[in-house]
Amino acid sequence: MKLNSIILFSLLFLYGCVQNTIAIHVSPNGSFDMIIHAHGDENDILDNDFPITNILNNPNWSITSTIDSNDVDTHDIIAKKHFSPNANIPQNFSINKKLKIHPMLKHDIDVTYRNWILYKTYTINILFHSREVDDKYPKLINLIKDPEGSHKGWMQEVFFYLFQETLHRSQIEFNQKAIIQRELNTWLQQEVATKTDSTIFEYFDDLKEEGLDLMMHPINPNLYNEIDSIFNYLETEYQVTQKLIDDDFEIKITLPGILKTSNHKEKNLDTLKWIFNLNDFMNSDYEINAKSIITYKSRSIIAALLSFIILIILIIKKQR
Repeated sequence: MKLNSIILFSLLFLYGCVQNTIAIHVSPNGSFDMIIHAHGDENDILDNDFPITNILNNPNWSITSTIDSNDVDTHDIIAKKHFSPNANIPQNFSINKKLKIHPMLKHDIDVTYRNWILYKTYTINILFHSREVDDKYPKLINLIKDPEGSHKGWMQEVFFYLFQETLHRSQIEFNQKAIIQRELNTWLQQEVATKTDSTIFEYFDDLKEEGLDLMMHPINPNLYNEIDSIFNYLETEYQVTQKLIDDDFEIKITLPGILKTSNHKEKNLDTLKWIFNLNDFMNSDYEINAKSIITYKSRSIIAALLSFIILIILIIKKQR
């Protein structure tokens, strides 16, 4: 691996890894407590890849943080909240509608309690949404999986994707879009494909401005904000994926009653555990599910007796 590639790789992952933990403890009455714990470098904790930052200014959460401590190398943010049965948990813990469409890591958490006549059920479903890396910039993944290998063109690939996808999503008229596509392809081949990954990384903002000027020059000025918005979204999406590479995740779930189904990876006494990272939701959704049950024994006995009595009555009537 060339020296400039090693330096570039080091710049991409300058900060240490972060351990993100979500612990959910469900009570027999269906209410539940959630604890979210992020441990690691301050910059990496607050880089908006994992959405614990959405909670920091939320008064409904109890927050403990060491971010303001200057005498430690690693920091912790711990957020705690008690939820009523079947409470809605906003995606990414955000009540801000604008943040719901932010390209940060998206995860859905659903805790469902059902109180039936003979039993109660407790179900947890968690979904970490795929980053769809293979469809967008697969060469980046090759670099991450084998940083000592000789990989070329991954930064070019990211740059190509950002511009071509921006044009594809824009509302530019079809005929005009085809003309811009040809000009854009020529520029990408001549000005981007000829540069090394480290050069593109170093002069990213300059190349970005040059490419956007090329796209915007022939179009209606009313579309400028749209083009900027699309590109910035896609750029942030890439940056979030890049930052998630050094994050680890652990989910801990404790349910009352008897466990019926679960896809847990580990179990410690009554606590179910899932340990994973970006590789597990890089190209497909990562699903977590568990279900338990508590049976009303007295009601079950009464129901059995009633069923038996009804059966006897039916037999007697049939014999008459």
